[in-house]
Amino acid sequence: MCSSDLEVDRAVVRWSRRALPAGLGAHLVDGRLVLVSPDGGLATWDAASGAPGQTWNLGIHPVGDLSAAGTRVLVHGDDGRVQLVDLRTGPGPIWEGHAGPVLASAWSPDQRLVATAGRDRIVRIRAVGDGTVLAEIPAHDADVWGMAWSPDGRWLVTTSADRRVGTWDLALLERSGPEALTEVEARTGARLDGAAVVASGSR
Repeated sequence: MCSSDLEVDRAVVRWSRRALPAGLGAHLVDGRLVLVSPDGGLATWDAASGAPGQTWNLGIHPVGDLSAAGTRVLVHGDDGRVQLVDLRTGPGPIWEGHAGPVLASAWSPDQRLVATAGRDRIVRIRAVGDGTVLAEIPAHDADVWGMAWSPDGRWLVTTSADRRVGTWDLALLERSGPEALTEVEARTGARLDGAAVVASGSR
């Protein structure tokens, strides 16, 4: 993918070819339109003016999805890796660890931690500063499709193809370390069976 293939008019993207390439993912991040493609390209445009921004080649093959925190994005790879990208400066470190495509990630509210998961059913929590894995949670019995942090950063909620929702008390991570989080929450984390669960409000 290159920036010349796309024309941006305000918030509308027109692909100069007949069809969008398979797997192309478009995201609005910090006032920028961000597109990633399976060939490892990432390009940005100003969402208000349509002015082209940066184009980079990543070190992974994206699955088309990412999560964002401020000007930083975490791009999901199809081989178990993820790559951190700062939209101001370009591609950063590549983190390994998953077996198979990464399908979901979420940043903690303070942006110090990021959780990732996917085909291997394992949730990994990392320190963004150096990429250290702080915990590995055997969270589900099928692909993990999505996750979100509570506003106070204490809880991580995960959803999966096993039709369950997992809730994980991350306060245990600070108090007792990753072993307590994995062992205790794998046993006591609330799981709700059902085709869909919608939660709102605060406690």
